[in-house]
Amino acid sequence: LKSALQLGDNESTADATQAMANLRLCQSRGVEAIPYILEVYGRMKEAVSAMTDLVGLGCSENKSTTHELPADSQHADDIEAKELKDDVLHAAHKLPGFDFRCQTAKILLECASVLEEQEDFKKTDQLSSCPSDSPSEIDMNKDTEQRPYCIEAAIQVLGSLLAENDEVVEVWYLLGCAFASTMPKNIEAAKYYWETALEMLGKVKEGVEQDMPMLKGDNEEDVQSEVEDVNTKIEELKMKLSELEGKAFNSMDEG
Repeated sequence: LKSALQLGDNESTADATQAMANLRLCQSRGVEAIPYILEVYGRMKEAVSAMTDLVGLGCSENKSTTHELPADSQHADDIEAKELKDDVLHAAHKLPGFDFRCQTAKILLECASVLEEQEDFKKTDQLSSCPSDSPSEIDMNKDTEQRPYCIEAAIQVLGSLLAENDEVVEVWYLLGCAFASTMPKNIEAAKYYWETALEMLGKVKEGVEQDMPMLKGDNEEDVQSEVEDVNTKIEELKMKLSELEGKAFNSMDEG
């Protein structure tokens, strides 16, 4: 991996950098994975943003999300539409493959989780050593900026995937996870993406079950295994949605 990181070829370097981030996570050295995966994201950030704008998930600083066209200029409309199409096509050609970006998003979310655990540990440690201080008086700097950035980066990458193919259940599921990880939690967005994923899984299950009577032997066993896998994912999503609704109810009570 170290040799691959030193290569001049951008594609090989990106593969090696992401592999190094994944390796550090597997070694329970999550903090060390962060600079590697942020480097991977940095290489695709501009192209990802162009794609993500198409599904309404673009960053607020992206000019294309705030640009206003003259209401009475159809010609300006046509020019802008052509430029947008050209930009998106150019961006799509520059991006790494679908599976690679999906893995990028997963690693970014894992890194955000690592940072959350680290924040909680530091907070508990400082509270125990300084019991007289209130949580608001304790300095929780450093990692508190990286975590939201990792989550936002994951959302941007997943948005580019959604723009490319909106029929992949995992992308909708991961977007729900990302919005459920923001601070404060974006409950409405998380619910939307998880409910969409749940609906898609229901259709997958229905289709597989319809095919089962026509299958025999090993094929039947494979399909049965697939149904069980889908059922597990459905139950997991239902549990997440239930927990999300509970948090939304508690937020209303606190308000």
